[in-house]
Amino acid sequence: MEHIRARPGPDGIGLVLFIRAARPHIAQAKARRLVYGTLASGPTGAHGYSVTLHH
Repeated sequence: MEHIRARPGPDGIGLVLFIRAARPHIAQAKARRLVYGTLASGPTGAHGYSVTLHH
């Protein structure tokens, strides 16, 4: 992970993850694991959150 950019959005918070990887699909897989793993480890789990990955 190089850095994260967070901005308020109409439906919550928008995050842009800058991830270094050899190929785009590898970066997307890393981002997916990071985001879903973080949400799942929180006190409420992933309930009430939605994740949309854009590339």
